[in-house]
Amino acid sequence: MEKYRTRMGDGFSVEMTEAEIRRDIEEGTQDAANRAKIPPLIDDEIRYLVELFKSPDNAVGVKRGNEVILSYDSGTTKFKRANVSVSKIQSLQIYERMLGSDTLELAHIDYSFKPVKPIVVFEQPILEQALLMTIPPLFYGAMPNLGLYSQPDGPCPNPADLLPKGKIAEARASYGEAVEHAVKDMV
Repeated sequence: MEKYRTRMGDGFSVEMTEAEIRRDIEEGTQDAANRAKIPPLIDDEIRYLVELFKSPDNAVGVKRGNEVILSYDSGTTKFKRANVSVSKIQSLQIYERMLGSDTLELAHIDYSFKPVKPIVVFEQPILEQALLMTIPPLFYGAMPNLGLYSQPDGPCPNPADLLPKGKIAEARASYGEAVEHAVKDMV
């Protein structure tokens, strides 16, 4: 039986027969379908993957329209939280080159606009360097966090304190004021 050189999901090189490749694909996609509660791949799709994995070429691709986009939410902060000692740019390169990410995202550990605003001048050179050293689209991730505008640290009355007291109108007004502050910080 002819064996084909292919790679496992972790990149490990193996030689497998066509039947072994087919069985591995069928078992893996069935497991994924069960976990996701979705229909498994049809036979034509499995046959397409078998042919793809049997290819002797170094660079193999799929037809336009059959791509799967791989992205990771706030990748650079995951390394930081895991206490892995790599720079933000190195973490982006790991997602791009080792994990095959099609989009990249640079972010501050807090991920909120308010704490990023005063340090954006320090984040900009990192972003500029990362754009020069990576290929996929690179986003800077941040989001509004209305809780940061509530007292005792923020300027607005805390809606969580107002609501139990039945002060619904005041809580709504406080949220509205917090939104205005957030918009100002974002713009």
